[in-house]
Amino acid sequence: MAKDFCRNYIRDEYDVGRLCSQIPSVNFKQEIATCLEDIKITGNISWADSAREAMKEQCIEELQKNGSLLPHIVQQITNGMCFGDCSGHGICRNGSCHCSVDYGSSDCSIPLGPPPDVNKMSGYGLCDVHYMSCRRVIVYGRNFIDSVNLTCHLQRCRKTDRKYEPMNETVTTAKATFIGFNAVECPIPSIHVYLIRVSNNGKDTSEALLFLPFDSICNTCDVLSTACVKKRNSCIIDGRCYDENEASPTDKCLICKSNNDEYQWATVADGSCYHSWWPTLNLPDWAVALGATVVGSLIGVIAGFLLYRCCCRRPKLLVDDDVATGSRVDVGDCSGFETNLILHRSRRIPYFSSDPFEHLDPYRQDAQEPTPSVFYNDGKGVENGVDSATYF
Repeated sequence: MAKDFCRNYIRDEYDVGRLCSQIPSVNFKQEIATCLEDIKITGNISWADSAREAMKEQCIEELQKNGSLLPHIVQQITNGMCFGDCSGHGICRNGSCHCSVDYGSSDCSIPLGPPPDVNKMSGYGLCDVHYMSCRRVIVYGRNFIDSVNLTCHLQRCRKTDRKYEPMNETVTTAKATFIGFNAVECPIPSIHVYLIRVSNNGKDTSEALLFLPFDSICNTCDVLSTACVKKRNSCIIDGRCYDENEASPTDKCLICKSNNDEYQWATVADGSCYHSWWPTLNLPDWAVALGATVVGSLIGVIAGFLLYRCCCRRPKLLVDDDVATGSRVDVGDCSGFETNLILHRSRRIPYFSSDPFEHLDPYRQDAQEPTPSVFYNDGKGVENGVDSATYF
């Protein structure tokens, strides 16, 4: 009865055993006899696993020696060689175990239900953000299982009455990195205080450990109590720590003076630095945008008014019919521009013609009185291109 069990367990009812039986040099008789002897001695069939593993080692060794085997047989044997045959809790594919939902590890031998035991974190949960990124932390313990459901569960918390409590019920879940049976690495989404738990199956979590980032410039923290106290001669401004007399990263005229105010900038008082009024206003963005719009509109209005004054006045034309009074006549549109035409005000300007005596010829039937001409004075002593100093 025991012999039939060993034969079926190692070869006849075992897929890898049936494939390896096609290799003549694999000694099945020896491994079946070893299995039978172990059962007789212990009275327990669990020792049959060692005989099966020994047969698999023989099979792999012969595959490496024998190059005459068909490639598809070699591939089938290699794909079925999973450690421990996945402990009966998974499927062997391409040489790796794909465990069922409730089991994990490389051979699917560890149940995922019980959460792992955790006892500490790297740095005892303290992380100095002044020297480190503090975006990952290692959690130490035992019974961590390398599975797709190995996760870290992070919950933000705050300090109340000398202890840290969750801010709300929101829990952030992140994939944990398996380091070993006794350690995993958890990612930190942002620099805040967290309670961190670890789960093997994505549901059942371990006890919580406190992750406490701090800045050593302005805080000193105790490892045992995980409590931090603010240092003297330091400032905390806009959520960042600054050492005494340290300047603002955006304005060298502002420095940390903890004896004045530990939470506000102080202005350099030795007169060596000019601190303009604009940064001190600390205006919101909407106020800056509104002010820029108003100033831009005023500039546009002033520029338009000056352009109108310079280029867009109505034309004024004067003729010599009434030089003394400066008669005005409108000659219509001047292509959008205007010109002041002014007569000489002291005397009548003579009429110029190619024949200055044509109006005296009594024999001409078409002789007419000369038509008054329009002249202008440009204010520089020149009228219609004629120097007034010469003719008047």
